[in-house]
Parts: sequence; structure tokens; C-alpha cells
Amino acid sequence: MFTGPMTASLPAWHTDALAVTFTDTGPGGVAYDEAVTVADCSYGKLAWGNCDTVSYEIIAELQYLGNKEIGCITVVPDDFIAAGVNFHTALIENDLVIDYTIRQFGDDFPFPFVGTVDDWVNAINATGRTVWSVDNTEYM
Repeated sequence: MFTGPMTASLPAWHTDALAVTFTDTGPGGVAYDEAVTVADCSYGKLAWGNCDTVSYEIIAELQYLGNKEIGCITVVPDDFIAAGVNFHTALIENDLVIDYTIRQFGDDFPFPFVGTVDDWVNAINATGRTVWSVDNTEYM
């Protein structure tokens, strides 16, 4: 059992082992009908459209490990068509955003992305698709 500090940055062995089941052909064009790991989301096409599922699976795991101060933060685009999605969700803890699916916006993002809310929103906005703004922050 993991006994280190509880942060939204999962221990490496969890990132490789935590399975998230997607049964869909994602907007990125990758067909899958099996569990993928959180680490698989470092591949942008698997991350695409799965931010909500990944974030809530990680929250459940971290709460099981004892972290009760974890939540989700959601941004919405000004232009849904340009964005290709109608929202994006990541983890938030102690005013830091941890985003395991940010590579759906570009493969050059770090995995996972960790930064302030402003850093996160600015990074997504820098992709140039549309302007994103914070819609909701919810602690579980």
C-alpha cells in the first residue's frame, strides 16, 4: 500500500496500473474497447474526450488512498465548434491543477501537466483553437 504524501500526482506505479475503461471510438480516431492506463493518456489521441473519466477515476483512487482534499476544475470554450469539445476537466489540489489528459490539445505538453490555474488556462488557450475560461471548481 502506498504510504507517501497524498497528492494528485499519482505514484508512478499507479499511473502505470490504474485502468480506465473506455468503450468508444474517440474523436481522435482511435478505436478501443479495453481498459487503458492513465499512462496511456500521454498519447493525445487516447486522452481526447476522456478528461472527465480519467479525472474522476484518479479522484476515486486518491480518496481510497486517503486524500480527501482533491477536486475537479472545468474550463469551457467560447466556441464549442472550434474547440471540438464542450468542456475540459482536470484535477485540482491546493491551488494546483494536475491534468493527465492535456495532451489532447497537443503532444508537447508535459505529462502530467502541473501548474497554477492561470498557467493551465493560459497553456490551453495558447493552442489557439478558441478562448477557454474556468467554469467550475468542485472539491469532492
